[in-house]
Amino acid sequence: MADLFYLFAAVRVNGQQVARSWTQFESQLPQWKIEPVSVEVKENDTELEGYPVFEKLVKLSGIDSTPEEVIKDLWFEKFTNSLWELKFWSEGDRLLEDWFWLCLRFLQRNYHRRRAYVKVGDREIYWLVSVGWRRFHMKTPEWTLIMPSMCIADTFTGENKYVFFPMSALLKEEEQALFELYKTTRPSSDTSQLEMQIMSLLEKLTMARSQKPTISETNNVFSDIEEMCRTSWTIKRVSVQEWKLILEFGWRVVMDTDREFNGMVLPPVKLIIDLRNYTVRWNDTFHPHILSDYSLCMGWRLTDLVQNCIANRDLKTLVGWMIDFGNSWTSSDAEGGDREPADCILRYFNRVWIDWNDVPVDKEDIEHTLQNRWYDRADLGPGFCALFE
Repeated sequence: MADLFYLFAAVRVNGQQVARSWTQFESQLPQWKIEPVSVEVKENDTELEGYPVFEKLVKLSGIDSTPEEVIKDLWFEKFTNSLWELKFWSEGDRLLEDWFWLCLRFLQRNYHRRRAYVKVGDREIYWLVSVGWRRFHMKTPEWTLIMPSMCIADTFTGENKYVFFPMSALLKEEEQALFELYKTTRPSSDTSQLEMQIMSLLEKLTMARSQKPTISETNNVFSDIEEMCRTSWTIKRVSVQEWKLILEFGWRVVMDTDREFNGMVLPPVKLIIDLRNYTVRWNDTFHPHILSDYSLCMGWRLTDLVQNCIANRDLKTLVGWMIDFGNSWTSSDAEGGDREPADCILRYFNRVWIDWNDVPVDKEDIEHTLQNRWYDRADLGPGFCALFE
């Protein structure tokens, strides 16, 4: 699909007038690069049990706190009973716990249900961390710790891998999402049992024949999108804000997909892709195919293509189609109403201050767009008229 984009980009640029004084492209995309945290596991049969296990877990986790500070943060208080056994009073549960439950609380607080990416030897492990209450003999860089069970449900192999690792291997929410963009989608809940069995066998067969996408391969997602936006010549800024990918189109000469009214000009507009649910919206009605709720009227073919991108979590393909969408219009759908390019320009003029000397398309193209709807250059104010003097 990536090759498909660059084909579209070439067609789009060749079919458009290049801006006479284009502002420099600006990218505010995060430069994420996710690398696994290497975990060393020594073959050491020396076993450690009791409160020292908790102290080792705190040390090996890399948390920036002492064992005493962690105990306080977990709302525990140390006690020694009549048998000189170390116990821990839980203020929240009103229970007296031993060292094992203290370890369990610590691991559940900081690791349970989080995503991790670690490397043991030459094997990468990624996915959901689970902490259980059963005792497990865990090999670590120092000793074998008798501790609560802790494993990663590895998405690469489908197996549970028991390993203890520092908290630095836990992925931030945005890092996790970056990899999730390329995860294979699962069958829907209404799929028949037989279909699910077939899909499961096919998945295992595919895994045996080829390597699944690794996190290192998805590190380039945003850099690829940045390059697509840069070479479109019509997007002046791309950024991520509050989990939304924002493409900011500038003034541009667009193509009519009906090949009837080429050379029309459209004003700036922002395309907003929500990275959580992949909904696509615009910031205003400055495009012929933006509806009153800022959703897109894309026609059945593009709607189907976009839905496929959403189902497959294919962000790059979705961005490519949206660049094409923002750089075109369909006269048979928008002609003869207030959705025509001329009306989009007038709406923009009435809502946004414009420095006409800094608009990177020719004034004649803007006037041509106005005249197509029987508007006059004076409708854009004296500043626009002054360009012709």
